[in-house]
Amino acid sequence: MRDKTYHEMYDLLTQSMSLNHKMIDKIEELRTENAVLYKQIEECRDTLRTLISKDFESLNDNKRLFSFC
Repeated sequence: MRDKTYHEMYDLLTQSMSLNHKMIDKIEELRTENAVLYKQIEECRDTLRTLISKDFESLNDNKRLFSFC
């Protein structure tokens, strides 16, 4: 009886450790994906800032062009 309990506990411990390792692997995978997404977001922000800046410059140029009207 005692051996059975020991083996059951050992099996549960082994399963738990296996699940923990799987969770750690998944967390690392998600961290990597998160880093990639964060970089893409930063690139999008930079692109938007550039476009907004160019639009603003263009608007100012048009105002100057037609300021004589």
